[in-house]
Amino acid sequence: MPRHEEEVELLGRDNSRDQVLAKGALKLLRAWQGPEFLGALLAGCLFSVGFIILALVPAILAFAQQHSNGSCRYNRATVGYSQEKSINVYFIKHENRTWTNEEFCAIETAAHHYPQYNIFIINLLINEEYISSKKKKILILNNVNSSETKLRYKLSEISNVNNIDISVDRFFARSIMSKGIKRLNSHKIELAAKFQVIWESSGIALEPLTILQLESVKHFINTNKIDKLASIQVDNDLQATTVPCQSFIGFVISQMTKVTFTDRQTLLKHALMDFCRSSMDCVGIRILKPFSQGLPKLSCSTLDSLINTN
Repeated sequence: MPRHEEEVELLGRDNSRDQVLAKGALKLLRAWQGPEFLGALLAGCLFSVGFIILALVPAILAFAQQHSNGSCRYNRATVGYSQEKSINVYFIKHENRTWTNEEFCAIETAAHHYPQYNIFIINLLINEEYISSKKKKILILNNVNSSETKLRYKLSEISNVNNIDISVDRFFARSIMSKGIKRLNSHKIELAAKFQVIWESSGIALEPLTILQLESVKHFINTNKIDKLASIQVDNDLQATTVPCQSFIGFVISQMTKVTFTDRQTLLKHALMDFCRSSMDCVGIRILKPFSQGLPKLSCSTLDSLINTN
């Protein structure tokens, strides 16, 4: 049947609006049967698929970054961590280790010298549950004979000092360190805790007698601009970041679960070598030089009464 007659048969002789539209659609369908239409259809499909993939890639990468350590988004507020001030400073010890009076005095000095910081004293317990409520402080001081415990809770009377007792298991819960933490000795557990806490909550983790080194990092963390780099000192026990889930900090934690290391320097040197090998120019790391312009004068007015009687 000739094309014209086919159209007449389909549309009828009435030249109504609906019939005109149907006739136009029929002609368009015939035109689409050619190779040009198939090529256009294929190109359109490929473009749509490519657009969807490009839209999903950032979301996939963001999801992977947030879940790469399993604990990155863990809310530390559940164990008393405060975010009222801009920067958190962490002093962490295992219960098997006893700080000296000089170390406690250094912590108090840091609290007075840097009132803008939150100071956290974290005591890692082997089994006991953590105690962070200040309402329990009097009971603790009356029932625990440890002079160190009294010093820690005495320091918590300073407005920007927080004392937290927490079990090792609870501290590392939901982290990639949770399964392997028991194979580490107390010194390595302390080291792991320093990296874990700034990975989750950001801040500065260091030893009490290295409080001078807070000066080496304050220019990078006391700004309104977000600093995405990890700041570390290899020779001094200081590690810092102003953002949670920082890439190098997370890499160090993962290295702890994979490699055998004897001390912090060995761990960091291997981590830097491997991380820089994979990141070409070590993006995300700032190696700090030790600060050596004079230690702040130790100020222990809060602890003097306890220290002088021990």
